[in-house]
Amino acid sequence: MASALTSSPTPRRPRRAARLRAGAVTLLTVLGLTVSGTTTAASAAPAPASGPVTTSHVAAWGLDDYGQGDVPPGLTDVTALAAGVRHSLALKDDGTVVAWGADFSGQTDVPAGLSGVAAIAAGEAHSLALKFDGTVAAWGYDQYGQTDVPAGLGNVTAISAGDDFSMALKSDGTVAAWGNDIDGATDVPAGLRGVTAITAGGDDALALKSDGTVVAWGSDFAGERDVPAGLSDVTAIAAGSDHDLALKSDGTVVAWGDDFAGESDVPAGLSDVTAIAAGGGYSLALRSDGTVVAWGVDSYGETDVPPGLSGVTAIAARGDHSLALVGPAGAVRADATATLLGRNLRVTLPATFAHTTATVSAYIAGAWTVLGSDDVTGLGQVSLRLTRTQAATFFSGERIRVTDGTETWQIPLTTAPPPPSGPLTSSHVVAWGDHEAGQTNVPKELTDVTAVSAGFSHGLALKTNGSVVAWGRSEGAAVPAGLTGVTAIFAGLDYSYAVKSDGTVVKWGNTYAGGGAVPAGLTGVSAVSGGDSCSLALKSDGTVVAWGDKDDVFGCAVVPAGLTGVTAIAAGGEHSLALKSDGTVVAWGYDRWGQSDVPAGLTGVIAIAAGGDHSLALKSDGTVVGWGWDFAGQTDPPAGLTGVTAIAAGDGHSLALKSDGTVVAWGYDGYGETNVPAGLTGVTAISAGNSGYFSLALVGSPYRTDATAALDGRDLRITLPPYIGNTTAALGANISGAWIQLPTSRVAKSGRIHLHITRTQAADLHTGDLIHITVGTDAWQIPLS
Repeated sequence: MASALTSSPTPRRPRRAARLRAGAVTLLTVLGLTVSGTTTAASAAPAPASGPVTTSHVAAWGLDDYGQGDVPPGLTDVTALAAGVRHSLALKDDGTVVAWGADFSGQTDVPAGLSGVAAIAAGEAHSLALKFDGTVAAWGYDQYGQTDVPAGLGNVTAISAGDDFSMALKSDGTVAAWGNDIDGATDVPAGLRGVTAITAGGDDALALKSDGTVVAWGSDFAGERDVPAGLSDVTAIAAGSDHDLALKSDGTVVAWGDDFAGESDVPAGLSDVTAIAAGGGYSLALRSDGTVVAWGVDSYGETDVPPGLSGVTAIAARGDHSLALVGPAGAVRADATATLLGRNLRVTLPATFAHTTATVSAYIAGAWTVLGSDDVTGLGQVSLRLTRTQAATFFSGERIRVTDGTETWQIPLTTAPPPPSGPLTSSHVVAWGDHEAGQTNVPKELTDVTAVSAGFSHGLALKTNGSVVAWGRSEGAAVPAGLTGVTAIFAGLDYSYAVKSDGTVVKWGNTYAGGGAVPAGLTGVSAVSGGDSCSLALKSDGTVVAWGDKDDVFGCAVVPAGLTGVTAIAAGGEHSLALKSDGTVVAWGYDRWGQSDVPAGLTGVIAIAAGGDHSLALKSDGTVVGWGWDFAGQTDPPAGLTGVTAIAAGDGHSLALKSDGTVVAWGYDGYGETNVPAGLTGVTAISAGNSGYFSLALVGSPYRTDATAALDGRDLRITLPPYIGNTTAALGANISGAWIQLPTSRVAKSGRIHLHITRTQAADLHTGDLIHITVGTDAWQIPLS
């Protein structure tokens, strides 16, 4: 039933005149502090926690005639924002919603007990909330049925609110719309599918498709439906009152529609944009450096971005006011790790918090659930044994909250797919090249291997049970007794590294080589690499830690300031490489041979390798680029080499693994390191130590391979043998060398699995990435095609 109006609501606004009224007061609100006119320093901000913390707060500017810019004092732990015409919404990390501003139609009367919210949207005088269970809640003005959620609407993944209509994106890529249809805003084009994002404007609507194109419908008052011809590679969309924006994959913005106040005149040179928002005659862009750019009408200060505003992670705009989320969610510490191994949850806090008592909670199904309390060991660890039900509901990335009474941490959970226990295909290791120290004498009984690493005079293999096997005459071959729970390995110059499931690093062998001992307290590590005089560790937060010789004459241990978003690392002889999530490569350290001179314009990189004095990059098109010392042609990939899925670099030679399971080698061959054994096929991994002269190949897999996996947009389709049908499967994916858990999915009678993954997951997955499937006692690991 339509809600009654308790006071005179603002009528449908004249599209231009209402924006040009004089006498407006610009308001800035930060944590509830209202400043009229000019900006002053906020002196009453909450006291920070005593340790390293992340903080978040909301900034607001523009029209404040109904209090839409008066952020509630003390509002923190915010994860998302939504701006209505005269009201504002904030989503907290506990799944609840906070609202402020105009309430003449109940738009800020959040339904009692509403929780488990995953996303929010605000219209002219109504509000929407998407719950974790895929259902939608709505409240506020309902004259046109905009809050009458269609009966049975479920499996919703995104929502958006127009002035007087509402939209929902379903997991199958289709769109539902309801409310005012005077301009056709709810007339979703017939046959529209493959949608990944939606946005509702004043009376028009946009949909972003998985192929990067945009579809528009509804009002065309000012050309809102006139999507620029040829517009493609779009990653985000935003609709204002009468204009629209599109964010492209290259970080630039395209605008069309009404331009009476310059709202569609994107500032010249605007780049590095990560998010966009559109209001009533103005536009906002969030840049990768955390700053906000605004253009268009400024009658009420809606484009007067507060001086010094930085560290912004999200933006929202509607009507004549703007919102910005400053800092990540929560006022909590992040210097901890949480790992789930089967039913064992292990949390590692800083060692300074040893011998206290900690309570651990998890964000499950849209609500915080206390898992239990335990003493913190002398190493800063808390261990809990979960119930089978709890363990089954956890996925990589789930939020874990830990408190010891004085400090609070909120950290993502990391998990790994369980090892298989059913029918296996055999796996073994093949070695060739220098054998003077026995480094090519692979143990004959070695099987069930998941990774290999070649050092100078020894080799390492990681087994499915988390143990490490070594061979060769080297200090690095003396694996510590009892070493288990290993997730990654690296063999260096007479030393070795192992990354454990708790994010710590173990080193053995020559304690001085590779830059010396592992830094005390290093945790949260997902990968490690080492050279002659320094070593690198990639942390789960995308940052890099390096350590080296005391004088570090080559600078390989000096990580460039501000380096973040790293997905892979590689240490050469005395130089270092980092691959960023945007497909670019950063290099530093010794550069006599140009090994740190990344080729100009190199992009689209998905893997890197560092040799003694040369570097390699694998591009998403399956080609290889090399640079650095080329005395033996090690940086010159064979002409026509394509279809490459992995690369490796030795002291003076290079390897490439092709999608057909064969290996190609080039460069120095003084010890036969490029003489790939005749008939070698079925290879799944390769390694060539950056200081060594031999090569390793992992042949076969310890998992079943009679399945296929393909990605179409955001739709992951897996086909298992048909007799596996009518059950459920646990899924995982290896992205940039780290396993992430995907949602448990139903296996159809035909043996097929259809999973709609997130946009981030889809963007991070590439052809050749491994997909892990577990059904009962059977396990598969197959490359994505």
